[in-house]
Amino acid sequence: MKTVLPNFFVVGAMKAGTTSLYNYLKVHPEIYMSPVKEPNYFATDINTRLIKPAYRVHPLAKNYLQGIMQEEVHISYITDFEYYMKLFQNVTTERIIGEASTSYLYSRQAPRNILNSVPNAKIVIILRDPIERAYSHYCMDVGTGLTQDFFLEAVKKDFNAKEKGWGITSLYIELGLYHEQVKRYLDLFPKEQVKVYLFDDLKTNLGEVLQDIAVFLNINASSFIKDGKRYNERQWPRFIGINYWLHKLYIKDFVRKILPRHFIEYGKNIYYSDRLIPSMSRKEVHYLQSLFKEDVKRLSELLNRDLSHWKTNGK
Repeated sequence: MKTVLPNFFVVGAMKAGTTSLYNYLKVHPEIYMSPVKEPNYFATDINTRLIKPAYRVHPLAKNYLQGIMQEEVHISYITDFEYYMKLFQNVTTERIIGEASTSYLYSRQAPRNILNSVPNAKIVIILRDPIERAYSHYCMDVGTGLTQDFFLEAVKKDFNAKEKGWGITSLYIELGLYHEQVKRYLDLFPKEQVKVYLFDDLKTNLGEVLQDIAVFLNINASSFIKDGKRYNERQWPRFIGINYWLHKLYIKDFVRKILPRHFIEYGKNIYYSDRLIPSMSRKEVHYLQSLFKEDVKRLSELLNRDLSHWKTNGK
């Protein structure tokens, strides 16, 4: 088996548009993206044995990695180098080879691990207003059935948990404390190898972002398909309590195994509705402002970019 290491990483942040970007990138003829969007290989500080059942993902079967890997997988935890290499065995003429593990921004070890393995790696970071990111993360957790608590209650419970970490708690606050996370990459990699974008840019100026990424990666910008489609959007269950227990009792997992995918997708349109998603209250926003404001100020100075439009600044 040929050894092909990725030379391009979208490292986060979680709930900041990385899935959409991944899907735009993978159709470019000069880019090969891992069929597993988030293999998490370089985040060696994630102890997969400590991941709680609620956050656990089904491990990849060996026959998937040994096959043609046509079906895409959103996330897995691949710790074996040989298995990681299999993700890139179908590379042909593509010059840019990438993956998009959002744990790499939060992970303290991932930046150094990437540097040691691929010193010339190109890094893309997408940052979202940390208050909006936390709320989107919470909505995802409600949708999957991880929580049935109100937003502020869920945030406080998560933030004050005695045992915390990736795959142990949701880290609603910690994942949005970007300053140190971004600084780790800027301290290790030459500035010409790191690009930082805002979720706002991706949402309102997608064409410009893709054009800039094309220049960054030295590829043809006209080959991007800019359909503007959004991926991994929020889903809010019509019955939160029932949804919570269906997840907790593993009934949702059972249903996914026995029903055809098209039937499940049809059922989602009935079971979920984005029109039911409530807005954050002033009290909730104010509480999060107190936690994020100082970090956003330091981030703004680090990036030399105005972030005054974020909710952390009272907007």
